Amino acid sequence: MKSPGLLSRHYSPRAELILYEGPTRPVLERIIADATAALARGQRAGVIAADEDELEAVPASLRIVRLGPERDHHVLAANLYNTLRSLDAEGVDVILARTFGDESGLAVAILDRLRRAAAGRIVRVRP
Repeated sequence: MKSPGLLSRHYSPRAELILYEGPTRPVLERIIADATAALARGQRAGVIAADEDELEAVPASLRIVRLGPERDHHVLAANLYNTLRSLDAEGVDVILARTFGDESGLAVAILDRLRRAAAGRIVRVRP
């Protein structure tokens, strides 16, 4: 392999990253439910969200990091790696993230990086 960026698993945090794909509202509800279950199992959990994500009934011990506005893919991309490293440094056991935006332009690169970081741990949420 000439470049590690071509591997199917790349830029993965030490913590398990789970990527959720689907309509935003049901995805956010599922992320909070799964994060709450992880906390109940004694795990430390972190959520990667957009600035405008409305997260309801969030446990106080859940670490939420907002990347920026969902439509500003430049900001999201710029903050992604630092966010993953930051959550790792905080010692979270699991990171729950969602996809951001459509599948065009820079959003494609963000989605690719998230999928590689998830290393196949992708949850497809139906409405």
